[in-house]
Amino acid sequence: MDFDLKNLLVPLTSSSWWEKAYGAYARGLNLNNNESVMVLYNADVDGFAASFFVYRYLLASNKIQTNQFQSRPVWNYEYDFQWIPQFVEQTKPDLVVCVDIPIIQEPNVLNAVQKKCRIVIYDHHVVPPNAEIPPDKTLFLNSRTLSGSNEDHPASAFSAAAANQIGSLSIRDLPILATGLRGDWALKKYPEFAEQLEKLLPGFITACNQYLYFWNEANFINLDEGTDIPGLVGLRGKNLDYGLVASEQNHVQGFT
Repeated sequence: MDFDLKNLLVPLTSSSWWEKAYGAYARGLNLNNNESVMVLYNADVDGFAASFFVYRYLLASNKIQTNQFQSRPVWNYEYDFQWIPQFVEQTKPDLVVCVDIPIIQEPNVLNAVQKKCRIVIYDHHVVPPNAEIPPDKTLFLNSRTLSGSNEDHPASAFSAAAANQIGSLSIRDLPILATGLRGDWALKKYPEFAEQLEKLLPGFITACNQYLYFWNEANFINLDEGTDIPGLVGLRGKNLDYGLVASEQNHVQGFT
């Protein structure tokens, strides 16, 4: 069947601020020679999907090699971000791309990192009213502030739209985008995409929800009864949180 990739995410790409934001994003992700990239992404399905589309964009726009690209999930309990400067010092990327993480709330971290490399951030979390303007070597993009009307476009939507802008998005990538949007309860925000996806993969979203529901329900019952979750025996607190997110990510990736 015909699938209209051009009009995939119309509510985003028809926004008055999209072209300017995309242009800034494209310039921010432009690499020189053999520069390397580190993508830090929120450890949920929206963040994971966004990191995938950042990679797709870089692959098409800069023809990067595998050894030029690294990525790392950022877990909820790491949201003070104070570990990032040392991590950047160890990994030595030329560019750090942050997707779906509210790092704008930590200007001291951004100041420390931008002394070592460039930074590009796309986020859609609410920006604190007292947030400081990012440093000179940091590009900060957020649909809520770009629109001036608090528009909420998940990171997977923005990065997929950017990849689509240069023709690096294909039909086989769409289940990943759908999963990222569904993880942020945002699929219905893009009705053209949702309608075409249903024609392409009938029942995909319903089947994905059912698949994850039974897994999550079983986990809840185990924890409520004080028993361990299979595969995560003995884990509690942050270790359990880490394990559950990693396990769910594996389930989602396996499903898609």
